[in-house]
Amino acid sequence: MKKKITIFDSESTGHHLEYVQHIAQYVCENSLPYDVTLVVHPEVAASVRQHFSSPSLSIQGIAPKIISRIETSSSLWRRSLYEWAVARRWAEQSNAQHLVLLTLNWFQLGLVSPRAFQAGFTVSGILFSPYPRWRPAANGGMDRLRNWIKRLRKKGLLWLMMRNPNIASVHILNDPEAAEHLNRAVDPHGRFTSLPDPVPSLPKSEKPTSVYDTYSISPNRTLFLFFGTISKRKGIIETLKAMQMLSEQEQRRGALLLLGRLKEGQESPIGEHLRKLQAKSNLEVRTDFRFVAPEELSDALHSADVILAPYQRTEGSSGVIGHAARAHCPVIGPKDGLIGTLIRSYQLGATAEVTQPALLSQAIAEAIEGKVSIAPHLANQYVSERSPYKFASKIVTLE
Repeated sequence: MKKKITIFDSESTGHHLEYVQHIAQYVCENSLPYDVTLVVHPEVAASVRQHFSSPSLSIQGIAPKIISRIETSSSLWRRSLYEWAVARRWAEQSNAQHLVLLTLNWFQLGLVSPRAFQAGFTVSGILFSPYPRWRPAANGGMDRLRNWIKRLRKKGLLWLMMRNPNIASVHILNDPEAAEHLNRAVDPHGRFTSLPDPVPSLPKSEKPTSVYDTYSISPNRTLFLFFGTISKRKGIIETLKAMQMLSEQEQRRGALLLLGRLKEGQESPIGEHLRKLQAKSNLEVRTDFRFVAPEELSDALHSADVILAPYQRTEGSSGVIGHAARAHCPVIGPKDGLIGTLIRSYQLGATAEVTQPALLSQAIAEAIEGKVSIAPHLANQYVSERSPYKFASKIVTLE
């Protein structure tokens, strides 16, 4: 009889659908010694069922009322304990020997509970934004003290979680250095491991079109693409301020395309800065505030001259970097954290102190002058090391 693995993820935004699709495809295309149950957000379940089917794969949608309770939990510890109880029940009902939590961060408090120590299955998961990569406090005094206390709390919680003998492994996306640090700091058994952040191959349009034509952008301008969720965390405010700081001549040579959905609740401040830029600059600014089809994104990536990824939080990985590498389009990103390390190591573009619009503006100006480039052979290496197959094969395994 095959052994059973349950994979749980209650979220539907960002990379979650993409990760679940990679896993479903891997199970369907390979003869595995496991039966896999995907327990996911109902919208994700409906989407994945349309494309993947296998006797070894069961796709289950979490009940909407449970999703609602998870999303509206009044505190982190309530959510953690409740969501752990939900995931545990699914693993038990599936008779799973192993449970995978695609967003382990939400479960840390639950995993130090007595019931978690007594679980009849092993657990693994992906830990996002690990504390070793956190940016140091910008100011001294109380900011530095608060940052130190926050790091200490995170380290202490991870130390407690790793005392749970049922933890098989904890994956850190794209970051062997952080994994090694955490093994030294909180887990002598070495259960932290680096996981390749998958770079998907986007389908190409049957009739590829240039976004210069689609959005009526002058062909002689350097096109900067900002895509994905348009949010403060991803540096949209700093980007709009930086574009305003370009000289009049530089603005006449540049264009900015914002492609993606505005972060809910941030429409007003983003809109205010966008209107200022459109009213008082010679830059061509185009917006398309929707999540575009993969074919449209592929067209945009291959039309753009530079991709902007000025993330304000730099401790985690970014799928934007992978898309840029596959398209051989240089990226401008933060100098700090994991993203900055990846850009420099693989020569994927340029880095800057993106929390300061003036310094980000300097990097954008250099790109307009043609001084920001990408190394195609290293970009290809980056992509090949992070295939969806390699990602899924590390997730779907009994350890």
